[in-house]
Amino acid sequence: MLGPMSDPPSMPPPGFQPPTQPTTTQGPGGFGPPGIGQPPTGGAPSFAPPTQTGGGFGGGVGGPPGMVPVQPGPGKRPWWKGPLAIGAAVVVVVAIVVGGIVVATSGSDDETSDTHSEVTDTESGTTRPRRTTTTVSDTTDETTAATTQDSAGDTDVPFTLPPLTNPRTSTPTSDTDVETTLGPGGATTTLPRPQGAVPIGAAVKTTVDGQNVQLLVVDMVDNAPAPEFSDPDPGNKFVAVRMVISNLSGDPFDTFAGVSSKLIDSAGQQFSRGFIDAAVGPSFSSFAVPSNDVRSGWLTFEIPQASAAQRFQWDLGSDFAEWDLTAPRQDPGPLPQASAPVTPVGTAAQLLTTDDAAFELTVNQVTDNAEPTFGTVDDGMRLIAVQVTYHNTGTATLDEFPESSLQIVDTDGQEYRSSFLGTKAGPGFDGEVKLQSNDSRTGFVAFEVPTTATPVKLSGDYRTPSGDVVSMALA
Repeated sequence: MLGPMSDPPSMPPPGFQPPTQPTTTQGPGGFGPPGIGQPPTGGAPSFAPPTQTGGGFGGGVGGPPGMVPVQPGPGKRPWWKGPLAIGAAVVVVVAIVVGGIVVATSGSDDETSDTHSEVTDTESGTTRPRRTTTTVSDTTDETTAATTQDSAGDTDVPFTLPPLTNPRTSTPTSDTDVETTLGPGGATTTLPRPQGAVPIGAAVKTTVDGQNVQLLVVDMVDNAPAPEFSDPDPGNKFVAVRMVISNLSGDPFDTFAGVSSKLIDSAGQQFSRGFIDAAVGPSFSSFAVPSNDVRSGWLTFEIPQASAAQRFQWDLGSDFAEWDLTAPRQDPGPLPQASAPVTPVGTAAQLLTTDDAAFELTVNQVTDNAEPTFGTVDDGMRLIAVQVTYHNTGTATLDEFPESSLQIVDTDGQEYRSSFLGTKAGPGFDGEVKLQSNDSRTGFVAFEVPTTATPVKLSGDYRTPSGDVVSMALA
């Protein structure tokens, strides 16, 4: 314990210079501190660990333990010794090795070689690459060089473009002929391909997968009017083609109009059927033509405004039928007519859904010129309301959409799907119908048809147990 402190030392007189080294001699005020007013000549003050423990001040002898500075950590590792740098170096080395292997092997392929050198063409005076090509034998590993000798004495594979051909005048590439019936007189002629393109109004009779069918293009409307709210894209137009398909066989003929039909312009550009139907008449919407029956409708194509529609093509699998849209039109004569309905009004038809669920469908009554539930019918059109009954004769639940599954067919085989206007003739189905086994449901389905059309029957997506398409009378 230090005794009482003596009087504090007075301030140094003017001109006093602190000692260059800190004093350790005890004076009146104890141990003298380092010089005041400037740091020691050795640099900034620093703390050093004590040489021994004990009492005293500042870590000296007999003082309290001295202050120990924080020891600096180990030196920081250079960045180029880190794992990231080492990984990058490994990647670079691998890339150099692989590149060397590729370069070394690319010029010595055992199967083919492609050697280039510049050769002056003696005819044109231009410089072109010389190429020597080798081909591999199918039976041995030896290669056979296929080369030619050019005018400069170098081996060179000649490169020439095949001559362009005009499909209208070139030799047919197929021996298949198309039998056509031209005009109302029924005169038959045989036309080879590709000169086999027939004019509008000519019917093409052919056999597809063992089924005899007749294809007929009745009309074509260039720059056809667009439906409401569905204009073609800027710079485009609608071209509509009316098609009639007659099934001359005893089994249904499946049609895929969206895939089978193509429109070709004068520049040879090909267009598929679009998603928008022009406002010229009912679209060709049938997926199957019943046995000994007819289906017809319009197919719409969207093409550039500057394009000229030249040909219409229908895919027949291994063959195709084609019409020249620019040739003078032929009179098709009386159009094929739809067959009579099979099931009379009030009689239940035994049918199957697309999932092969059995049920009965009955046409109860038909209201012509029916009043819509809301809105008005378009000019030149009328509303026909058909009341039908669904009866689930199977064991599973029946889940159907009558408005989307049923269509009306007129005498020309044109199909008309249900109208969103509804009808005040009676309650409808309002979409989905779910029936348990032996349950029934009755409702109206409304169809908008032209005032000049003569509805013949109710048809749709359903099939009979024999595989034919549903055909139910409306009167």
